[in-house]
Amino acid sequence: MNTFRGSKSDKYLPITEIAKLVRKELKSLFPKWKFSVRTRKFAGGRALDVSFQAGPRHLIREDGSDTSKYAIRCGNAQFNGSPRRGQDDRWYCNGYPITAECAAMIKRIAQVINQWNDWDIDIMTDYHRVSYYTHIDMGQWNKPFEVKQ
Repeated sequence: MNTFRGSKSDKYLPITEIAKLVRKELKSLFPKWKFSVRTRKFAGGRALDVSFQAGPRHLIREDGSDTSKYAIRCGNAQFNGSPRRGQDDRWYCNGYPITAECAAMIKRIAQVINQWNDWDIDIMTDYHRVSYYTHIDMGQWNKPFEVKQ
């Protein structure tokens, strides 16, 4: 069984309040970066979505394709944001080449998001309970990431 309890976990805290706390902490950790923190509620639970919107430098490596028109799903916080090292010992996020700085930021954002989260997951018995689902993105479908000084 995969069990996790965040250091500030509170199952009675509304997702909108958690979003405010996450937004405040991200602003203090990364003052030069702009994030979007959104919530969703649905029949299967609730979700917290964080996306990089703007920052002082690009997070896609120069050898990567032009991603300025796309939103990149960087993963979810339950799996530390999911950046992976490729066989070439470089960082990738959902197939896109990212900088080491971006990989570190994704992992740190996942830690911030998970402070209020908790879950119990057992894939052997198909048991699954999560306080809220999470996604970390670079840009949004209608608003790509921008480099701003």
